[in-house]
Order: sequence, then structure tokens, then C-alpha cells
Amino acid sequence: MDGTERVLVVAPHPDDEVLGAGGTIAAFAAAGADVRVVIVTKAGPPRFPAALGEAGIREAKEAHALLGVKETVTLDLPIAELDVVPHAEVNARLGEVFARTEPTHVFLPFGGDLMEDHQRVSLSALVCSRPLGEAAPLGVYAYETLSQTNWNAPYAPRFAPPPSWTSPRTWSARSRRWRGSSPSCAPSPRALPEGDPGARRPARGPARLRRRRGVRDDPSAAGVRRR
Repeated sequence: MDGTERVLVVAPHPDDEVLGAGGTIAAFAAAGADVRVVIVTKAGPPRFPAALGEAGIREAKEAHALLGVKETVTLDLPIAELDVVPHAEVNARLGEVFARTEPTHVFLPFGGDLMEDHQRVSLSALVCSRPLGEAAPLGVYAYETLSQTNWNAPYAPRFAPPPSWTSPRTWSARSRRWRGSSPSCAPSPRALPEGDPGARRPARGPARLRRRRGVRDDPSAAGVRRR
């Protein structure tokens, strides 16, 4: 963290973001990052009293102020009813927030939670985080907020988020560094004549890149530099 990050935390319900990523939010804010939270749903009639929804949003904003959140965005979609809201609508509403804030780091709920609101919001946040254009996030992370649907459910997937996703912007920068590197392996004297179907191109580029591609240094190659 260097304070230049634009962090967007996506919460299905008020309190998910505090319970699941409160410490991370506070750490980014303390480092000077621009941290914003978007709460997708809100309790309301006919299933819940309107006062309950208002209280939930108010308390969330109070918690965000303590954590250092710069802005709290509410979409006010019906809580516990995202299964009847068109997925395209959730994507569009959330996409507007992504387009305006252009986050470099996105935190979303773990898609393996059995709570359907969590699953749908996780999917929509992933859709909005697709690497399209220069505004694509540099990192996407999952946080865990256990709901009552996970209690005593041994078949629920274990929370094991993958490493942070890397955007094409980062890969482009790495590619430029690789292209500018000098070859670390010369052609092998045992290489087959050019034009032979079995001939291999000499391995070039940093050893780390060659290892990723499955290319091994040939001990008999001339000019091989060991690392």
C-alpha cells in the first residue's frame, strides 16, 4: 500500500463489509488510499419494516466513518430477494459505480457462501471487474462473511480465495520489461538445421519466463548463464 490505491468494497448487505473486511478497510484508509463501499441491498417492506432498513444503512455509515471510508454508496435493491431481480440489472447498477470510481482494488463477498444474495453480488462484482480498457482493477479479492445459511452445512465450499487476479495493464508492463531484457541463453550447438521439422527455436528471455513456459536450460548450450 502506498496511498494511491482506489479501493472499492462491494457488500451484499449492510455489515458484510465490516465483518468481512473491516481491518483491511481501516489499513488502506490509514495508508491514505481512497476507500469507498457500495451496499447493494436494503431491508424494506413488505418483508421488513422500513425503519429496519434505514437503521441498517445509518449504522453502516457510522462504522464506515470510524474506518476511514470516503464514500458509502447504496443501491437499495431488495434484501434477500436478488433471486427475483434480473441479473443484468444488478450488473448495470453495480457497473455504474465501478465506472465512476475506477477502482484499482476490489473486495467482493466470497461466492461460495450459501446465502444467495452473497453469491449473486459476488458474480456481479466479478462481471464489473472484467479487464476491459485501462480502468480495469489491478487486484480482485474475496472476503468471507459467514451467514446463517452456512451454519451446520458441511457441504458448503471451504473459504479458499485464489491469489489476486492480475490485469492486462500489469502484464503489459511486465512484457515491456521482458522484451527489453537481453537473452540469457544462446542457441545450442546441437540444434537441428533450420527448416528441419524437429528444430527448436533457441530459448530466449529471462530464466524465470522460460521456466514458466516449461523451457529448460540446456547444459551443453554455449553461453548459458546459470542463475
